[in-house]
Amino acid sequence: MVSPRFCLTAIETFGLINNHRFESQRRARLQTMYTFVNTRLLLVYVICQGLSVVTRAIRYYPEFIQCLLDHTIMWCLMFIMYYFQSIHREMFAFATFLDALFSKADAQVTQKCHRQSRMTFLTILTLVGIGFSASGLETVLPISADELDIRRQVYRTTRPERRLPFNIKVPFLDESESPTYEILFALELYLIVLSTVLASSNISVFILAIIHIRAQYEILCKYIVKVGHEHRDELGYRIFYTNIERNECNIQQLYSPTMRRNRGNKRMLMKIERLKWIHYEKTYMRQIVKFHQKLLTTQDEVGTLFMWMLFLKSV
Repeated sequence: MVSPRFCLTAIETFGLINNHRFESQRRARLQTMYTFVNTRLLLVYVICQGLSVVTRAIRYYPEFIQCLLDHTIMWCLMFIMYYFQSIHREMFAFATFLDALFSKADAQVTQKCHRQSRMTFLTILTLVGIGFSASGLETVLPISADELDIRRQVYRTTRPERRLPFNIKVPFLDESESPTYEILFALELYLIVLSTVLASSNISVFILAIIHIRAQYEILCKYIVKVGHEHRDELGYRIFYTNIERNECNIQQLYSPTMRRNRGNKRMLMKIERLKWIHYEKTYMRQIVKFHQKLLTTQDEVGTLFMWMLFLKSV
């Protein structure tokens, strides 16, 4: 199931955050080292990209605008990565709580939620992947003579026809010469994959949370509609819910067979039956209120995390 926890696990798998969820010390140590290498690699890359923007791309205004936009996107992604690292415990605890809350009482609603969440994540991943891949595909397209002259004047490299997906400046090295060019090209392709996973997961995490909460409200509404009515299953048998979140119920009668055979006091029998039905209605309503309170708590947590993210992005 594609859920917010799936997104956080995907970011962790690519070494961008560390959720500290491994009990094995060896795996925890390896994940820490893996995350450290990837995060520092991205930091060094963004710094080198900034050097290229400030010292070289500024010589030609259109090139400067394009490189500045690429650099701003990379800074935003790096900020998101460090923000997720700073609140990784809260985010992973929230995602785990959301998965535990998810009720599968209604198979139709559950399947629809799974389809929507899967299609949403794949759509976002595809669009983000196409956006980042466009920079890589640009390097294999033919370059005109005028553009080649511009690149020769702006970047002043030995082989200006050799282009990287994102222009960077490595001090004391010529990025167009071998093997520096091949190493940087492979490094940028790797960073494009990391950026695609990070950006798509960051966009998807709150959208998927909203989809899951909405599905839970749909399930809750189906139970609310049943208030005041007899509850029956698909076969027509009368049922009494014991846990609406898990769709657990009992098939039983409100009164015992002994009382049912007592024909001498029908009025007392009807009174007892009514009291037991009132007691079941209160129990049923208590389950609805409890389920609703869980959804409200989850909704508040989503709003809190989302507002914190908007606040930090605006600072």
